[in-house]
Amino acid sequence: MSDPRATFRPAPARPVVGVSSCLPGAPVRYNGGHSRPRFLTDELGRHADGYVLKNKSPSCGPLALPVFDDIVAAVGDTAPAETARAYTSAFHATMAVRTSRGKHANALQHAFGMLSPLLDDTRRHDLLEAIEAYRVGEAPLSLPVALLRHHCAAEDVVWAREQTYLRPYPDDLRLRHPVDV
Repeated sequence: MSDPRATFRPAPARPVVGVSSCLPGAPVRYNGGHSRPRFLTDELGRHADGYVLKNKSPSCGPLALPVFDDIVAAVGDTAPAETARAYTSAFHATMAVRTSRGKHANALQHAFGMLSPLLDDTRRHDLLEAIEAYRVGEAPLSLPVALLRHHCAAEDVVWAREQTYLRPYPDDLRLRHPVDV
């Protein structure tokens, strides 16, 4: 069995996210204005370099993101229209993929397996029960994730502190469970 205190590679401290010029406030929209949502600039901006692409914005074409290297690498050998079609299709397909409760439950069970040797029977049972409640739709994902984080912190499990899956967003963004402030 793997060492539950093993160290994994940490995620970058500040992710870089593609940006539409109108979102941080540049007056580039068709009407000479901008589309500056305060959540993006005031809250998300504290945690990421860049912002997000605005849905259905003509300034946010598929070439705005530096992804799909193999499609882009073939630009010289492929007609521009075909490259644009392939890139757009790949981008939409990638963004449309949503994970399932089963896949989340599987990831949670893997993390549980690494933590399990450090837990007593009661805590082990509670955590497995929370994962199953999430898997069948009786509990939100934040419940088993919070329990995993809690038990990992109590047992000083180093790898858990660096796992983006257990803390995918900064807590003050309130994205797991919205909290009115």
